[in-house]
Amino acid sequence: MTERPMKRLRVGTPLVPEEPKHSKCYQIEASLKWKYRERTGQLSGKFLIDTGCTGPILNKNLIGQAMVPVHQRKNPTPILDASGRVITGAGEFYTVPLEMVIGKHVEGLAWEVSPLQDV
Repeated sequence: MTERPMKRLRVGTPLVPEEPKHSKCYQIEASLKWKYRERTGQLSGKFLIDTGCTGPILNKNLIGQAMVPVHQRKNPTPILDASGRVITGAGEFYTVPLEMVIGKHVEGLAWEVSPLQDV
């Protein structure tokens, strides 16, 4: 792999660039809605955005408390974290498609169910 030459700074550009800004984590406020057979439901809260994740995952305790309908796979699928390690307890159950509402944006997603750490 060849290195790219560094870009030249424009006149008037500070010699020391501004440092990146860090926050605790990327969270969004959203609601999840579902309609499955005769049951409907909704839950709202803060959701963590994990850019290293391959798909959406919800905590199994939250799923149980909100009574979100789930399906069990015949053959569990290994679910990996951002480091490529298998997430223990994930890959056996997944939710029915849930409508995620973030402001005016709406997206339908089925979620993996996992024993995630409570934060």
